[in-house]
Formats: sequence, C-alpha cells, structure tokens
Amino acid sequence: MLLVSFFMSMFLTGQTKYYKNKENRTIDSLAYSKLKAETLKGFRSISPNAVMKEELNELYNRNDSLVYSFKWDISMDMKKENETSSLDTDKYIGKLFPIRDLITLDNKKIGLNDLKGKPTLINFWFTTCIPCVEEIPVLNKIKNELKDSVNFIAITFEKKEIVEKYLKKYLYNFVQVVDAESFITALGFKSFPKNVLLDKEGKVISIESGIPFVFDEDDEMIMGKGEEFKRRIKQLL
Repeated sequence: MLLVSFFMSMFLTGQTKYYKNKENRTIDSLAYSKLKAETLKGFRSISPNAVMKEELNELYNRNDSLVYSFKWDISMDMKKENETSSLDTDKYIGKLFPIRDLITLDNKKIGLNDLKGKPTLINFWFTTCIPCVEEIPVLNKIKNELKDSVNFIAITFEKKEIVEKYLKKYLYNFVQVVDAESFITALGFKSFPKNVLLDKEGKVISIESGIPFVFDEDDEMIMGKGEEFKRRIKQLL
C-alpha cells in the first residue's frame, strides 16, 4: 500500500516528494511513511487512542522534486482538532508543582523538596516522539552551559528498560524519571514535548511546548537554540 501511494504521488504531481529527518538527512516518501507509521504504532502500544497531527513546511520546490521539513504532534486522546491543546495551564502558574515520589532511572525517589533552592526545567518526553527527540541536543547544550545551578529533569511514562535502551545509543544528560504515566495523566498532559519551568521554591513559571523552530540563512527551518528558555532560567538564578 505504501509503494502504491509513493508511485501514485510521483505520477499525479510529476514531482517526487522528499522529507528532511531529525538528522537533517533527506528521505523519500516511502521511508517517511514507514517512519510515521512506526512512530504512531509505538505510541499506540502505550496509549491506544493516540493521534498524530502532521505539520509540513516546504523547503524546496524544483521541477522534479519537493522537499519538506516536518513536525509531528502526538496527543494521547482522540479529540476534535480544536480540543487537542485544551490543557488549562493557568491552574498551575504561580503554584507549587505537584511532583512527589517519582522514581528516577537509578531507582531514587524525587519530590518537590529535592528541587527547592534552584530553578528547575522539567522536560516531558518519550523515546519515539520525533519532536521530543529533536530538541534533546538543544536541551543538552542548555544543561552543559548552566550546569549544576539548575535542576534538569526529564519525565516519561515509558518503562525503565525502554529508556535505558535509548540512552545506550543517544545522549540525554537530564536526570531521568521513568514509569510516570499516572503522574502525567493526573497533570492532564496529552501532547509532547512539554517543558515546565519552576522557580527556586518549586512554583510554576511557565508551561511550554517544544523549543521553537527558526529559519537559517538558507531559509531552511531548523531547531532553535533555546535562547528564550535560557533567558527565562537565568532570570531565576
């Protein structure tokens, strides 16, 4: 079916469609469709009602080819489009973040008292979430720059074994909290990534989605450097 779709696209448009993946390599329509299907399948193994919203941005349009960048937003509930981002963040802003007794990858408990005294950036993610994975190198750089002056926490609903397998291949230097599905569900977080910024007392300053994309000198869309994240954190030091 994927092959039929791929060749029909070439026949009807006269152009072959390509996509820039997270390593900035170009993949064709067939590889893109497989990657998209596998990503959604992986998430549905955890949340059967998961849905994916796709955002494409045209990078090049030549006689024989179209090249797109892409971004996926995966939501845990099957809802109408205008309801997928209905999280009421106002109920958290200015209040203590309700984090307690979560388990880290090295089997330690972590709660709000462990975070007090420093600003905290909490990233909610999972390993097959493309937008989540794309921003990890930027988050790593922010962590390397600010070092131990800030708590950097990553929280996922995935099991310990899944995260350990991922970290054997890829660097993510935040403190990793795993198997936190009930906590995430209670918060009402249904789409990822989510980035929560706390002050030194553990009060919520902001709740954001992923790090914004920007256009480079070649007018290509790339992941930003998280400068706004860094600016907000530094104001809390």
